[in-house]
This record gives sequence, C-alpha cells and structure tokens, in this order.
Amino acid sequence: DAIVAKFNSDLSELVWSTFFGGSSDDAAYSIKENEANGGIYFAGGTAGDLPISGGLNTTAPGGVSDGFIVRLDPDGSSATSTYVGTSSYDQVYFVDMNVDGDVYAYGQTAGNYPVTADVWSQAGQRQFIHSFSPDLSTTVLSTVFGSNGDINISPTAFLVDRCNRIYAAGW
Repeated sequence: DAIVAKFNSDLSELVWSTFFGGSSDDAAYSIKENEANGGIYFAGGTAGDLPISGGLNTTAPGGVSDGFIVRLDPDGSSATSTYVGTSSYDQVYFVDMNVDGDVYAYGQTAGNYPVTADVWSQAGQRQFIHSFSPDLSTTVLSTVFGSNGDINISPTAFLVDRCNRIYAAGW
C-alpha cells in the first residue's frame, strides 16, 4: 500500500498519516500540495482494485497495472481519487499543479492513451501528460509523446511553472 504522512517543519511531530491501497501491489511515486485549494495530491500505480471515489474514472481500466491520483483534504481526512490510464499497463510517476489548481500527471502507458483536441502530440507514443480539474472529475487536456512507440523513457522530473509552462524530463 501507499502511505502518506504529514510532519511538522522540524520533524519532531507526526501530524497525521494514512495509507491507500487495495487487493494487490500499490505504490505512490509523487506527492504535491495544491496551493490553490490546500489539497494534498499523490499519484502512483496499482496492480489491484483501489477504493477510488468521486473522480473522473472510478472503475479500474484493467491491464497489468493502472495509474491513479488521490486528493486528500489538508488534514488527511477525506479523499477524492481517480484511475488514470488505459486497458493496458499504466503508471503515474509525477503530479504537479498550475496556478489555477489544475492537476497535471506525467506517466507511462502501453495502451492507446486518449489525446484531447488541439494539443501537440506524437500519436502512438507511450509517455503521457494528463491534466484534470482540481476535484479530479474532468479532463482539462491530455497528450502523448515519446520515441519509437515503446516505453523506453523513464520519467525522472516534472514541473508546471507559474506561467503554466510544462516541463517533462526522462532518460
């Protein structure tokens, strides 16, 4: 299961902690505070069923693994979540926000990832960027990019800056 813990600034106190998981292997790879709404967002992947609720995709798409994003209230008490991906292998490695609070995910897919109209994309590629509304209920935009149609880029860094420019790095 994935765990999320909040500590005070000098690490002398655990403020709260929680776990998130399902019937099989689960992992969280990224966590970020949304300054626009105070929510804590984390993202990862699962090989099983998760307690997903309130987001855009509440049913597991299937495949070897599914990506996910979870929004926790600032006190860790309440969660909204969504699956991210296709019916093939999917993982969300990074999550970040723009100044409006929209949530951006950077990950990998082995499937035919959906691409929104009027965005730059490289059809058939295996790395994706997907943006959601702050409550994870709506797609804002999504695109795919990569090389040779293979999962051959490991996501290593991701940034959405104050001017809403998006940077993705991998090797």
